[in-house]
Amino acid sequence: MSEIPMLHVDDWLDNSMAVVKADNNELFARMFLELFRMKATQSNAYINLLVELTGKIPTCKYIDGHDSGEQVYRITGCSRFGDVWLRIDHNSANGYDIRANIAKCHSWEMLDVRR
Repeated sequence: MSEIPMLHVDDWLDNSMAVVKADNNELFARMFLELFRMKATQSNAYINLLVELTGKIPTCKYIDGHDSGEQVYRITGCSRFGDVWLRIDHNSANGYDIRANIAKCHSWEMLDVRR
């Protein structure tokens, strides 16, 4: 299997054709990650409001080459270096277990956190 080239999250977010073709799950993840491109104080306030209003958090599956890619990760953010932050623990809103290449993320879902 050939290596998937690194795709900066900003390039993924700026891909207008992908946005047009995206389903609601992917659009939610894109909106969530767009908020991380703002100043930290704005980003935190808007993300907290988004989760509070929708009761949803974005998740995805990730191809890391060590497993089948079937593990579902919570998306907790992204960095200016272009990577996306993924957590195995869906109850943990901060930090990351993996700093992921967005090109290896797939199967976007909105996980309901209002249980």
